[in-house]
Amino acid sequence: MHQPRYDLVVSPNRSRYEFVSVGPRGSIRKVVEYTYLDELAIWNLGFGDVNPVTGEISDDVISDNGDGRKVMTTVLMTLFTFFGEYSGDTVILLGAIRAEPSSIIEL
Repeated sequence: MHQPRYDLVVSPNRSRYEFVSVGPRGSIRKVVEYTYLDELAIWNLGFGDVNPVTGEISDDVISDNGDGRKVMTTVLMTLFTFFGEYSGDTVILLGAIRAEPSSIIEL
């Protein structure tokens, strides 16, 4: 993959990834977290901004930091590292995307 992406801080078990989005709205801490759903035997990929006051992850914030493609490339790249650790497992991604067709990322 040749798209620009952010450097990641990866948890030891490869289930949590952190990076910082840098743009016109400043530096915004982001988290990608894989949560295992026992009842379904699959992993859920969660993604969001870290609230600087509470430390909670919000997945319904639109940062609009001018780096959406770079952020999404970074999120998708976590899959490669994750599957290096959990190669036989399944990951689901659920959510809503408000994007223009020009925002499609080619891996």
